[in-house]
This record gives sequence, structure tokens and C-alpha cells, in this order.
Amino acid sequence: MNIATGSLIWLPTLYIARIKALGYGPEIAMIVAAFLYGIFQVGGTLSSYFGYLGDKLQRRSYKARALLTAVFVFLTMPLYILLFIFPIDQLSLPNTTNSVILFFSLLGDLVTNPWILTLFIISLFASAAQSANTPNWLALITDVNLPEHRGAVFSIANLFNSFGRTVGNLGIGAVLAILSMYLDSPSDYIVTMTILQLPLIPSALCYVIMAKYNVRDIHKVKDTLDKRGKIV
Repeated sequence: MNIATGSLIWLPTLYIARIKALGYGPEIAMIVAAFLYGIFQVGGTLSSYFGYLGDKLQRRSYKARALLTAVFVFLTMPLYILLFIFPIDQLSLPNTTNSVILFFSLLGDLVTNPWILTLFIISLFASAAQSANTPNWLALITDVNLPEHRGAVFSIANLFNSFGRTVGNLGIGAVLAILSMYLDSPSDYIVTMTILQLPLIPSALCYVIMAKYNVRDIHKVKDTLDKRGKIV
């Protein structure tokens, strides 16, 4: 999954290319792209709610948390692909590099321009779907591992998370170098970032497979802790 999320660090670069394609200068494009990237992460604030929802469903079935996360991980892919390909039309920006003026102009477009508003709504759902992974993934690590193993497992998870993000980040550069020979900007960025979202499919499938084994593993952990409690 982190191959896909690691590639999203290139999202501002995609928006720079798209805003420049509208005729704006590179300085304006860089400032506005940074603001768009920040605004489009708002859905991530729903992470705590998805963690709570996972807790609630997990009380009904030990499969629930993994299956819930599988659904949102899978939905993340088409939502981000839609975010990449959705056009930025009728964007009206003042001819200035003053970041404050550009920010408020962008907020105005967010309210008055249906294209920008729709783009924001797509980004809201995309970043929200992505945010469902982290709290439930961490909770599952806790659920299926004994206390004396959790630190090691968290470390291994962080190692592979970092590795995945690095692969995703470098993968964009490698794929982009090839596609840029055949496609013009920003189409090369759009296709490249779309390809790097495909690892979300096996990620979701892994959660589905995981759900089956969670029941067994959680019962084992609870039984072991129950035996230890009785001994104490």
C-alpha cells in the first residue's frame, strides 16, 4: 500500500504541470499547487472516526476490522485516479506571486467554480478513504500479537512502510522518465501516478485474506493472556 501512498508526494508536481498548462507562470503554479495539496488532505482528519468505526465493528466479528479496511483501501485507488484525471477548468488566478492573495483567490474559486469544488469533494473522499488504513492497521497489529512481540512488529511494519514509500517515490521518477518520451505534460504525470495506484488492489486483497486468520490469531492471543492472568 505504501508504494501507492509514497507516490502521492508527487501530487503537487502534477498540479504544477496542470496549472502551467493553463497558461500560468511557474511561480504562481508552485504556490497554488502547494495550497491545493494542503486543501486536498482535509479528508485525512476522518482517520480517528474510521478507527472508532473499526473498534465498533470488531466487537461484532474479529474479521470486521480487516474487511472494513479492505473496502476503503480498494476505494482509495479509483478515487485518487479520478482526482488525477479530473480537469481543472475555469481556474481564475490573479497575476501575482503574493501567496496570501493567491490563497484567498483559490478559496474563492473553491466556492464559485464548480470544477474546483468537485475536485475538492473527490479529494475529500480519496484522502478520507486512505486515512482508514492507519488506525485499523495499527489496531490489528496490537490485536494479533502478544505484548512482548508488539514492539518488534511495529518496528518491522515501520521499516516496510518506509521502504514502500521510497519505492513509490522513486517509482514515479522511473516510470515518468519512460512515459515522458511518449506523452506530453501533464498527461505523463497523470498516467504515471495512475499506474502507481495499482498496488492498492493486492493491498486490499491482503486485508481480505488477513480477515480469515485474524479470528484464529486474536483468539490465541486472548487465550494466552487469560492463562497468564490466572497464573498471576
